[in-house]
Amino acid sequence: GIQFWYAHQTMNDPAKIIKYPPTIRSSQEKAVFGVTLSCLSFFGEYFAMDFTSPQICEQVLFEHCYGYPLSGRFIRIDKCYDIPRILHCHINPANLRCFKGDYAKAVIDAVVAQRTFAYDLDHTDNAQVVDAFTFGTWGGIRLGPATYGQMTNFNFDCVAVGILKQGDGDFNRN
Repeated sequence: GIQFWYAHQTMNDPAKIIKYPPTIRSSQEKAVFGVTLSCLSFFGEYFAMDFTSPQICEQVLFEHCYGYPLSGRFIRIDKCYDIPRILHCHINPANLRCFKGDYAKAVIDAVVAQRTFAYDLDHTDNAQVVDAFTFGTWGGIRLGPATYGQMTNFNFDCVAVGILKQGDGDFNRN
């Protein structure tokens, strides 16, 4: 369990949102295999975990991760061909309440205005999304081109789009 703290991130003024790079990012030069990211909390992040690169990633597990990304993106995956897992992850602007107070409505509105998805998956085989919660982002989960998987026990609250399933062919595996 690690907590990532961005003490200088704004709570009130959307014009002062600091666009930090992703806190955790996959290699851009080498393939990534067998990564477990567990019990992580992000306080004031802009984009928590980015697993997009020209290289593939396989056997990636995100579990019990919490935060509220001010970009609207919490986990992004591209080119993961062996069953990525997103288990028990929770995205909510109330995450900072006990430490620093609540985000102002204007900041939450700025997050929603970006029209991004908390969980964003492209070219991903058999993604497993279990017990995912999202509050106050534009979208809950986007399953992009060549992406399929199973979802169970999810709650996308106060989002404009809960699930967006896109595709790049006539054959739909969902």
